Amino acid sequence: MKKYILFAALAAATLFWDSCQKKKSEETTYNINGKNALFSDLRYEPQRFTVEAGRDTTIFSLDSNTVINFYPQTFRDANDNVFSKGMVGIELIEMYEPGDMILNRATTEASGNKILQSSGQVRIKASMNGKELFANVYGIGFKVVKAKVTGDSMSLFYGNTNNEDSVVTWTQSTVNLGTRSVPTVRDSTAGPGSEKELYYFFDSCASFEFVNCDRYFGLTGVETSIAVDYDTKKFSRENTSVFLSLPEINGVVPFRPEYNLKYPLGMKYVLVILAKKDGNYYFDMQSGTITENMRVKMNPYLETRFNIKARLGGIM
Repeated sequence: MKKYILFAALAAATLFWDSCQKKKSEETTYNINGKNALFSDLRYEPQRFTVEAGRDTTIFSLDSNTVINFYPQTFRDANDNVFSKGMVGIELIEMYEPGDMILNRATTEASGNKILQSSGQVRIKASMNGKELFANVYGIGFKVVKAKVTGDSMSLFYGNTNNEDSVVTWTQSTVNLGTRSVPTVRDSTAGPGSEKELYYFFDSCASFEFVNCDRYFGLTGVETSIAVDYDTKKFSRENTSVFLSLPEINGVVPFRPEYNLKYPLGMKYVLVILAKKDGNYYFDMQSGTITENMRVKMNPYLETRFNIKARLGGIM
């Protein structure tokens, strides 16, 4: 009888432990891969171009912020077959300001949670007859539009969304590493007409999708922590994103409290919270100067897409 009672107690304890572990697992597993789709209607409509494969062709974005040189062997399919003829559709989205990056769920964060200082980023897609094409090699120029990032060399980075927040993070390219400093003369190598502008230009790009012109930002001063308080029961990780913008370096990083990262004391910041519930957007934005062990209270309120885009467009 005692053995039976002991067995029953052990069984009950095991069931209780399993139940607790299952509950804990359920509480710490988040379905956040869908956030790209959730916030998709905030993204910019791409600029569209048509170029001919197999030819040297240069395109400029609408404001000439970005110039792209396509070479005779730029385009290939998934099987590495190079296209020497045919018309190729190009889609381009530019993200040169912090607000652009937040709306398009892009950051200036590299692998290892390292902060980047940005001179612009883009998303490029190429297709022929409805099928995606990939890059062998092409050239890209980023116009020097931010005086705050001039004076030092920039490097080429490629981006992906393979992370817990499904935001764009970056990995430095193995070519063009800091090979292009701010030119002191107009950059004729970018293509016809570019002699009117200054560009950071990279001539050996090997990937479409997300591409940027950045450099690592070295935290040389005093660092401190930041805490953000908001209603996490109403605004869960599955429907909410928090971004920290550092306008002085044209930077944006996803805010993740569990990482306990450090940030530059005394630097200006803009904190943005975006949430979407039942088809409605909730938003708040707070700005100031980073102080020691700072805590920021955020209260997301119902807001329209139009007003959100207008507010984020003002981050300078």
